[in-house]
Amino acid sequence: EERCPEGIEYQKVTPELFPIPVKEIAATIEVKSKKIKVGDGYRLTITGASKNKLHTLGAIVEDTARSETITLENLIWKYLPRL
Repeated sequence: EERCPEGIEYQKVTPELFPIPVKEIAATIEVKSKKIKVGDGYRLTITGASKNKLHTLGAIVEDTARSETITLENLIWKYLPRL
């Protein structure tokens, strides 16, 4: 049983995937979600294989959507455990 603060309705979350080819990744990444609306809180996990493909690199961003396009800048990439 899920419990939410008063006035908040529980909603099941289904991950939304945004495949981005490596050659298109720059200092800024922009995504447009079909599910996240302005004012919604979100957590985005960005992952990809390292150059040698032995490790997974990733960055996690938690914020509130301020517009229809979420702009990610100055990501801090870390090594993540392989799943």
